[in-house]
Amino acid sequence: DRVHGLMQQYIDRASKIKLRQLIWSECERRYEGVSRVPMTVRLPYFEQLIAQSVRREIGSMIQSKSDWPQYIRDWHRARLKIVTEAQPSLEDVLVNVNKPWLQHSGCKCHDVTQRLRNSGYRGELGRVDGHVFFTGRDYDGPNRTAVNVCAANIPTQTKWDLKWAWGRVQRQLPETLQGTQGSWEKRLHKCCVSTGEAGSGGRDLTFPTTRDVYGLRKLLGGLVCGPLDKNNGELWLCCPTLYNRALQAMYCKDTGYERIYPVRLSVGGRRAKQPAIAHFRPHAKQMGSERDIVQYMRQCYRQRGWDRYARFDEAGVVGQRPYILFKSKNVKPEVRQAKWKKARPIAPGTKHPMRRLLGLVGRAWSFVAADMPGDHFVIKSGNEVPRFLDQAGEQLKALGELSVSIKDITGCFPNMPQEVIRFAMRDVAAKIKAQRGYEGVTVPRRSKTQACSWKRDDRRRDTIWVPFETMLDVMSFALDHAIVKLPTFGGRGEILLRQAEGIPMGDPISPAMTIITTGWMEHEWQSTLGEEKRMFRARRYMDDILLICAKNATWDSTRFLADFERSECYFPPLELEDGADGTFLETTFEWKGDRFRYWIKNENQAGEEPKVWRYKDFRSHAPFAQKRALITMMMKKVAKMASDEQALRESALQKLAEFRRLQYPIGLLRGVCSFLGATTGNGAWIRIRNAI
Repeated sequence: DRVHGLMQQYIDRASKIKLRQLIWSECERRYEGVSRVPMTVRLPYFEQLIAQSVRREIGSMIQSKSDWPQYIRDWHRARLKIVTEAQPSLEDVLVNVNKPWLQHSGCKCHDVTQRLRNSGYRGELGRVDGHVFFTGRDYDGPNRTAVNVCAANIPTQTKWDLKWAWGRVQRQLPETLQGTQGSWEKRLHKCCVSTGEAGSGGRDLTFPTTRDVYGLRKLLGGLVCGPLDKNNGELWLCCPTLYNRALQAMYCKDTGYERIYPVRLSVGGRRAKQPAIAHFRPHAKQMGSERDIVQYMRQCYRQRGWDRYARFDEAGVVGQRPYILFKSKNVKPEVRQAKWKKARPIAPGTKHPMRRLLGLVGRAWSFVAADMPGDHFVIKSGNEVPRFLDQAGEQLKALGELSVSIKDITGCFPNMPQEVIRFAMRDVAAKIKAQRGYEGVTVPRRSKTQACSWKRDDRRRDTIWVPFETMLDVMSFALDHAIVKLPTFGGRGEILLRQAEGIPMGDPISPAMTIITTGWMEHEWQSTLGEEKRMFRARRYMDDILLICAKNATWDSTRFLADFERSECYFPPLELEDGADGTFLETTFEWKGDRFRYWIKNENQAGEEPKVWRYKDFRSHAPFAQKRALITMMMKKVAKMASDEQALRESALQKLAEFRRLQYPIGLLRGVCSFLGATTGNGAWIRIRNAI
């Protein structure tokens, strides 16, 4: 203690640090259980468990260690950190489609059916081509509540969960502080408001507990489970045989993939004379492995000087296992038998050896896409749609009757010609350099919130300047090396596939490739137009297009729309198809003769069964403040996307009815409306509150 006090008198900082390290080393040697690392306890969220009480109990245990010096006890008590973590949601527990370490192979229909029969279930599971396939709203078997609600919900925690979490806290403490199991369990009562089971008494049987969720996972073990595309709150479950059929159909020659074979590099790891990828099976002595492709990429990385931008990950993996999500519109009962196989392919790239460089270059290209030169339809987000509707209506209403077309670019990502991608991105970079004098983009090295910049500043260490030449080189390399690893049918092996057509899936540069290439096509098309340009306004977000044009006798608007729908704007094989009528992205709108009236899209109508499952239920095991913040955020979004008070009132009441269906108390909903009325000064919120 005397040495510790004398240390405070040292003026030299380096000497103080060195002496402190010596003291800690001596204390760790002399006193059992002492560590120089502050204690951190990660505690799953429980409504009954009070974090301050947990901190107080552990602090008293530290103080009771009489064999530790007082200053060490005070140091650990002052730096004790309690971290509250969210409990796993239904999706976290049940979904396994995105877990590549789980093998999805073989028919499991008989095993699952037998387990359900043994549990007393006498119904029939949905089937496609003789194999099990059903969605959450279809299931009526044991523990049905686990899939009959939105997958974002956190199940009700039981008394067993509380005891397990308390034991987890004990295991995080040093052994000298853990004590006996009995004494530790007694401390639980001091830290809880109530230690009774959350599901005891009058529990709502329509909402799942953790027992229901894990029980269902055991009953349906072997089936593949994932969220529906464009309806992530609802889960689908199917036999691995069906899943693998759809997976093979989405990753094949017809969808732009070709099989490749790894070739062994030169002996001794010398520079390869040819790429480590072959399009035909090489001789057995030349047959390589995935590591040869990684080493080949490493050689290219060094040769092109990319080390100065980001480190190459030697432990990275080339060709992660892709997966698919079945589309909500294709698994409806009336079309399921015919369209179930049309799924959305997803190829993750989280373990790519060049992921850091690809991330930097992807941010740079996204910055370029947001500030592209020329006439194009690009918008940055759906929040810009209301302002565009106001501007388009004001500019075009004097020219004639307005006509609205909403289109989707069919197969934009898998069918985009790669030679057009390369040319378009080079042309855009050249125009920026010629017109504005910029030769690259400055990208933050680590920060995700700091913005990119055109200005080069080599003095800053937290940013890196990436020239256009490097950005184009990395983009071209990513197009040539988009590789996935696909399990063979039956799951007995794996093969490597290269994406030879379209936008590389899972690549950080892919969004910018889509935006820039389609924007370049739009600029080239508009450069061929004359007076027609002032007769229409258009906006596009990724592959969704909104076109508004004025009809009058001075031009042939019918022919113009027909030419546009034939996709004269976009290069083949890209085609246009009709989108949702009256709804673009998250905005629903209508033309009222002199202006556009718009409001937030809501597919779930009051009084009807919800089409889209979203938002956590009020019974979800989450903090009350989080639920209140969700309603407040959604009401602010409703107000932002409403054109007038009537649209605000109608869309807000509809959204509040959806929350009411999710068991949110009326008092909470009215309180949020009162808060918004007081903070915004908009009296409409008070009238909405009174109408609930």
